[in-house]
Amino acid sequence: MASWRRARPGHPLAREGQSGDLLALRDFRPGDSHRQIHWKASARLRHLVVRQFTADSGENFILWLEAPAEIWRSAEQFETLCSFAATLAEDLFRQGRLEAAAVGASGPVPVRGVRDLEAFLDRVALFTPETTAQRAPAPGGRKVLTFSPEGVKGVAAYVDGQRAASA
Repeated sequence: MASWRRARPGHPLAREGQSGDLLALRDFRPGDSHRQIHWKASARLRHLVVRQFTADSGENFILWLEAPAEIWRSAEQFETLCSFAATLAEDLFRQGRLEAAAVGASGPVPVRGVRDLEAFLDRVALFTPETTAQRAPAPGGRKVLTFSPEGVKGVAAYVDGQRAASA
C-alpha cells in the first residue's frame, strides 16, 4: 500500500516496472526482445517490426516542420501534416521529451513550458507551404523529427531519417 498513489485528473500515473506509452513501431534490430515484436504489423508489412515505448527511448526531440511547396502540393495532405505535427508536439511535450521546435527555415526554438508550446502551435496554425525552404543546420547530437508526404493523403514522420510514424 505504500507505493499506491492517486493520479491527478489529466495526468497518467507512472508505475515502476511498466513500459511507457507506445511511441512508434520500428524495424526489428538484432538484440531486440522477441516479446516486443508486433506480429500483426509484421505480417502486414512482411518484415519484423517491434513496439517502441516511450520508456525505451529516453532521448529528447527537436520537431522540425518544413513544407517546400514543390513537395506539399495537396492542401488536404498539408493540413494532415500540420495536424500530425501539432499532435506529436503536444504528446512529446507532455512526456517531457520535446526539446525544441522549428517551423520553416528558421532555427529551432527551445520549448521549456506551455507558453513555448503554444507559440509553436500558433506558428503552425499560420504556416503555409514555402516556395524556398533552406533549413538551418540542426544542433549536433539531437534527435530531429521531420515529415514527408506518404502516398496520396498520408504523412510520415522521420527521426534522423528513419521512418518512425505516420498519419
